[in-house]
Amino acid sequence: MYYVAKRFGRTETRLQEFSKEPEAVSFIMEKLQEDKLYKLDAVYCLYEGADIVQEYSQSDVVAPAESSGAESDTAASGKGSDKSFRPSPFSTTPRIGPQTWIVGDDKDQKDDDEKKS
Repeated sequence: MYYVAKRFGRTETRLQEFSKEPEAVSFIMEKLQEDKLYKLDAVYCLYEGADIVQEYSQSDVVAPAESSGAESDTAASGKGSDKSFRPSPFSTTPRIGPQTWIVGDDKDQKDDDEKKS
């Protein structure tokens, strides 16, 4: 009888029991793929009875061909998640009422009109 435990930090949680080792290993690989999406560094331990058989971590994950192709397509189109948010340096707050530069332009026009007359 095999069982899988997840070690995250100092705690170890027993997840599921299996009758065959390949089933347990495939379960661990699925969980490692899921943890990779959430960027978790958990270690999965495979036990046979009370004895530990093997430990699996993110370094043991084999990337499937489908997801690597999808990542390369997104990187080629320029819409990857590598870009970070950069706010605009311009003020985007709405302003109510006349702005100061408009009033200044009106004064300049009045001065020009007075000089002409």
